[in-house]
Amino acid sequence: MSIGLFIAATLIVGFGAYWFMKSLHIQGAIGQFAAWWVLGFAQIIVSLLAAGVFLEMLVPSVVLLLNAGITAVAGILYYRIGDREQAVNHLWWSSLLREILHAPAWLALILITAWALGWSVYLICLLPANDWDGLFYHLVSPAYWMQERQITITPFAVWTNVYPQNAHLIYTWLVLFLRDDIIVDAGQFLFAIAGAASVAGITRSFGAGRAGAAGAACLFLTTPIVLAQLTADYVDTALASMFLVAFWFVLRFIRGRHRGDLLLSGIAGGIALGIKSSALACVGVTGLILFIWCVWEVFGKRMSVKQAVHLHLLMVVPIVLLGSFWYIRTWLTYGNPLHPFRIDVLGYPLFPGQGTVHDMIMVPNTPPELLGLPWWEQIWLAWMQPAQTVVYSQHLGGFGLQWPVFLFPALVLFTVLAAWKRQRAFLLLCLPLIVIFVTQPAAWWSRYTISFVALGAASFVLLSEKLKRWAAILLQGALVAVVAVSVFYQHQAYNPELLQQAASLPREERTFGRLFNPDYAFIDKVPDGTRFAIKFGDFAYPFFGNRFQHTVYQLRMQSENEFWQFLDERRIDYVFTVKDTPYDKWAQSRPQECVPEGTMERYRLYRIDRERMDGIASAN
Repeated sequence: MSIGLFIAATLIVGFGAYWFMKSLHIQGAIGQFAAWWVLGFAQIIVSLLAAGVFLEMLVPSVVLLLNAGITAVAGILYYRIGDREQAVNHLWWSSLLREILHAPAWLALILITAWALGWSVYLICLLPANDWDGLFYHLVSPAYWMQERQITITPFAVWTNVYPQNAHLIYTWLVLFLRDDIIVDAGQFLFAIAGAASVAGITRSFGAGRAGAAGAACLFLTTPIVLAQLTADYVDTALASMFLVAFWFVLRFIRGRHRGDLLLSGIAGGIALGIKSSALACVGVTGLILFIWCVWEVFGKRMSVKQAVHLHLLMVVPIVLLGSFWYIRTWLTYGNPLHPFRIDVLGYPLFPGQGTVHDMIMVPNTPPELLGLPWWEQIWLAWMQPAQTVVYSQHLGGFGLQWPVFLFPALVLFTVLAAWKRQRAFLLLCLPLIVIFVTQPAAWWSRYTISFVALGAASFVLLSEKLKRWAAILLQGALVAVVAVSVFYQHQAYNPELLQQAASLPREERTFGRLFNPDYAFIDKVPDGTRFAIKFGDFAYPFFGNRFQHTVYQLRMQSENEFWQFLDERRIDYVFTVKDTPYDKWAQSRPQECVPEGTMERYRLYRIDRERMDGIASAN
């Protein structure tokens, strides 16, 4: 584990992002923080794509040199055009602290959030990756890329190739220098920090005080589905966070007409588009806001058409540069940018596929109690759930008890009042987020609508601040009490005995096989450098080892001769295969070369006798 190299590389990115942010002359403490965070993500994504795709050298030294070069460019820009005189705004931070100290409910919420985030960090460092999708495909791509030293098509589950993978690049950064996955689960945690900053910025933009904006950020972070995903190797919170940043910066641009804000909106939108294809709707709505505003300005003769085109390019170019790569790669590989989903336009198939998103994803995952119900009733039943422990892929619930009791009623009331008295807030804040929510293919599923929490949080804060102080304190205090209950339930997401067991083990023994699934425990006992050939039905990631010390291949042969030749040429040490597959039968046919080592419910493990294997390919 090279902690020093990881820290050095991350500091280089941090300085580069800071200098880029200063070169854009971003104003405001929250805006600067969000810009710094997003520019850091962008630098990591660009450097890893350059090293892994174009140079085909995804190794720490090359990635470090590339980031040093990018940061050097940022330093030059900062020296020539950057805002070098603007220091840290101590007055803003002291005002924030003073306001928080005079807002007991928000102070309590901040403390609860700090505790919840601290607990999440503890879980990230304590437990190995254990979420289903992460082990099945989200983490498989980074592990395989590191093994092959390039970003390439993987031979495992199709989902490791067809989904956009900007978030996977952040996971890659967290393991590339360390050669250890101890903090790989922190990927969405990092994205959520930027998302929380954008929620604070959005709330502040529409008139909330500093303490209230901080409270809105905490309401976002303490939403149960967000808390559950802070330690999971998923992408939903990452997507919501990057969209909210893009959304907030386009609102900043409309308010202040600073082009740096628009560029940052495009950068965040591009990152979001490269995280998940459902970002197409989110980024589209963000772009539509800019388009409508530009049309209004052009017709009012306050802007020329040429200027409007330039503004659109300022947003669209970074979206394309940061968000299009994965779709182009999928298109070139599978003939469909959204493979395996079929794309129809006006009833005509534009790209062939195995089925629609609705048929392949939504229908199989819809809870039985929601089947056949109108969309609005599905949403209502999903929200009206008792306080409970929420998991990272929660179907029913997910927003916590605070949503139906406080945040959603506030959202409805604020939207009605805004439509009546504050048309600007209605058009720029309420309407876009409502449109995105209702156009989601499964709006009842909380992990697909995390960005909607921002509107509820902002609405509650903005309304409560209009009340008399005593009423605001009571209402805010009641909300914080309910949030505390939600956080308490999330604290019970893992069995205390499991946590105690993990805490008693040294780092190298805290593995998925040891703590979660004994079928994979044998991986902990093989020597470093073991070569696996697998035909799996569940998880490929654990075979790489928590220090990525093993080499993993997928069994994809069509004939027995190819099978034995592959085992011989790749010097395979173990074969792990689903029972009764051709590979299983071929291995059983030569028990002297493929020595049975274990039988599980669905799998068999064979150890390859290397002495007996030598030359077997030629014998066949």
